[in-house]
Amino acid sequence: MVKHDAVLAEEDQADGLVGYLSEQKRCVGAWRSVIDDWVENGGGIRSTVSETRQALARDEKSKLALIIRQVWKKQSRLVSVDHRKAALIFDTVASREMTEECSSIIWLQALLVEPTGVIPEDVMASLLAEAPIEVRDDSRKFGQWLSYELLTPEPGWQKAH
Repeated sequence: MVKHDAVLAEEDQADGLVGYLSEQKRCVGAWRSVIDDWVENGGGIRSTVSETRQALARDEKSKLALIIRQVWKKQSRLVSVDHRKAALIFDTVASREMTEECSSIIWLQALLVEPTGVIPEDVMASLLAEAPIEVRDDSRKFGQWLSYELLTPEPGWQKAH
């Protein structure tokens, strides 16, 4: 029996979707492992962005802290850094620690705000108060804001390291 072109096209589409979903599952799993390791080593989101950055600066064990500190170090060499440049630096640094297809900051942004224990409930209220009004009601935008804020080193960090 000969398959029609439409059936073959649907099968190709299904194979592509299965591949895409399996890549998503692999990347989410890889980043979840990095975040779990960070939390298990005393990391996790603190009551303020500044406190979280300070904890990342002190963390000598977790892969996430290592990646973020490397991003800070690369930014310190630039005259100015916006969120887009910081994200590109993150992707470059993370590609040394993760597979290239999983190195994008979008994986981290989504998992930071997922209810996995990264942000304890009692901490969320103070972070929301610190966040710009326009991101407070949208978890995707809040995750973007938080990740970009974490990619910005504390003032004076460069002098200490």
